[in-house]
Amino acid sequence: MAPFQRVGQFPSVIDSRGRILRPDRPKLSPGEIYGDPVSAGKVTGRAVIVNFVGEKAIRNGDILVAKAADPGWTPLFINASGILLEVGGMLQHGSLIAREYGKPCIAGIENLTRLVKDGEMLEIDGSTGLIKKNYYDMNRLYVFALPLRCCTTIVCFNMRMHLLLIFIYS
Repeated sequence: MAPFQRVGQFPSVIDSRGRILRPDRPKLSPGEIYGDPVSAGKVTGRAVIVNFVGEKAIRNGDILVAKAADPGWTPLFINASGILLEVGGMLQHGSLIAREYGKPCIAGIENLTRLVKDGEMLEIDGSTGLIKKNYYDMNRLYVFALPLRCCTTIVCFNMRMHLLLIFIYS
């Protein structure tokens, strides 16, 4: 190995000899991202990318996506169903707070804020460190009401496209 290695950005972990340590990553399918599992649990939610505290509101069920977290970020963890951090590991403050609150957390994900888009549906597994992008629960029922001139049509469907139309005449 060459004595110096040129890198585009500062890596997550460097040992005392200057070697960049990266764990072996499993083979991923398209739409999957892998990070270091920090706090166990599995959740699905909408990604909210936050660059500084107070930038956006975190609603119940949202997944907080950030570069890093310090003690000032603690109130944001209350509503978040899961936490994704670009920088850090097991002992980073965000990881400790996630474990304390019992929230799934994955850290050390290179280029996370560029790979995930704001509002994107994600499924995160804090036990394995796997993130699935554009995840939709296939059995969840989605309901829409369409008020029409003659009647109201209620449209119910799941992601397997089982469709049910209900007409209510007034």
